[in-house]
Amino acid sequence: MQTLIKNLTSIFISLSGESSSVGKRTLFVRFQGCNLRCSYCDTVRSQNCNKKDFEIDILPEINKFITQHNLTNIILTGGEPLLQLSRKELQLIIEKVKAINSDIIVQVETNGSKLIPKFKQKTISFIMDYKLPSSGMEQSMELHNFARLQQKDELKFVVKTMHDLEVVNYILSKYNPICNNIWISPCYGEIGYSTLFKYVRECKHPNVKMQIQLHKIVFPNIKNSEV
Repeated sequence: MQTLIKNLTSIFISLSGESSSVGKRTLFVRFQGCNLRCSYCDTVRSQNCNKKDFEIDILPEINKFITQHNLTNIILTGGEPLLQLSRKELQLIIEKVKAINSDIIVQVETNGSKLIPKFKQKTISFIMDYKLPSSGMEQSMELHNFARLQQKDELKFVVKTMHDLEVVNYILSKYNPICNNIWISPCYGEIGYSTLFKYVRECKHPNVKMQIQLHKIVFPNIKNSEV
């Protein structure tokens, strides 16, 4: 039997809070360890890797959750999942979940610093976060990813300042990403929703959309992103 033993912070069911799957019942698999330290990080406890916390074979766990709860969406998140998962391991996850239900979609949330592997299957898509200047991590971005992003993938910008929006303009103009979904998201409590609303309304790129994290609206007083 194939195994895939990894260090997790948690594995849980919730509603997807953003991206194209927003509002959908989703299995979250949160990996430990991140190579970035963003100024607004809301999952600080996943930054470091502690093998004693939650080291398990994730394949039977995923199988159990999907089977028992009839789920069709999985989000691999972190930390940074591409620090722990190779292309071969991602392919293994896809094959295992498709054997359960061919309609299952695997989304991988990645921080933009690691090279995204290419997959032709629509079963998997990447949600790449481009770190803007206010994050303090823009210098860590892997710019070759813009040539790897496909239409089925998604691109996210978390905006904290007006300067961040200027950089969004620059990135969209220089790389013209082909993703069907390009999200402009506010850094919670830092920039007005109306500012982003007006920006997206005036933006000339046809696939740019505004999004607000669902759990920040439903549970505004809870700092933990796992709800």
